[in-house]
Amino acid sequence: MFKWPRNPLNSDPVQHLSAFFLPRRHRSTDGEFGTFWQGQLDPLIYSCLASFPHFGAKLHVYSYDSNCELPPGVELVDARTICRDKTLVGRYIADGQRSFAKFANLFRYRMIRQTGLCWVDTDILCLRRPDFSSSPMVFGRQLEPSHSWSINNAVLKLPPQHPILRDLIKRASAVVDVDQPWGIIGPSLLTELAKKHRIDHHAREIQAFYPVPSSDCWKPLLPEACGEIRGATRAADFLHLWHESFRRHGLDKWAAPPVGSFLHEVCQDLGTLPRFRRASSEAELKALIADIAA
Repeated sequence: MFKWPRNPLNSDPVQHLSAFFLPRRHRSTDGEFGTFWQGQLDPLIYSCLASFPHFGAKLHVYSYDSNCELPPGVELVDARTICRDKTLVGRYIADGQRSFAKFANLFRYRMIRQTGLCWVDTDILCLRRPDFSSSPMVFGRQLEPSHSWSINNAVLKLPPQHPILRDLIKRASAVVDVDQPWGIIGPSLLTELAKKHRIDHHAREIQAFYPVPSSDCWKPLLPEACGEIRGATRAADFLHLWHESFRRHGLDKWAAPPVGSFLHEVCQDLGTLPRFRRASSEAELKALIADIAA
């Protein structure tokens, strides 16, 4: 059984709301993390957020919704402190559809420049307490389906005054209402500009943040692959769950991972299993995988 330490942080519900009404003080944010969410949290995303305070890592979730229900120990922050124009959430388009995730690319670049926080996508599962306080730049390589690599921006820390942020923000701001393929202002743009600014050598190895490639996104859900995922994540700080792949393939994110899977054990230890509406079986998941492959 995959065992997790107890959550060292206490829940303070007043803390969540106070962030919406009190100005944020200028202070060091080294070792702290930030992300963005809008709408209802499904149990998998909730579990990812809960994994940060579980290991004693400070996580700030920016949202335009003051009633966003977050796990204990996670701080809710008004997204207007980073991006005042809420309408931009619905004005980023990828592959013909409005893309919440594409807007989040712009938001993360602005957040990093303004706060110095290390960005993490909401589908990043924290596996141990990460310490990036001595690292001014944090980002990692991911394996592409073509077996080449790119730099993913799902985990991203940069010096707030570094010129790459100016370029990232400029490029991401220029594509409002423009339909583009998925990832153009995310990993593709970061990979391009990291090379341009000669910082790509700072990229951490694939095993650090993305030990399971998107093509194997099902494996953390499969009981038969539990041992394989444990081995793949042994030296990892994070595990990317590839939430977008789940959405595209029609996975029921309100169904608990099958008993015996890596994610079932994680959710059990985090205490998030009751948030799922039903339990899924290994047979159900394998049938879905077979339909996709057909």
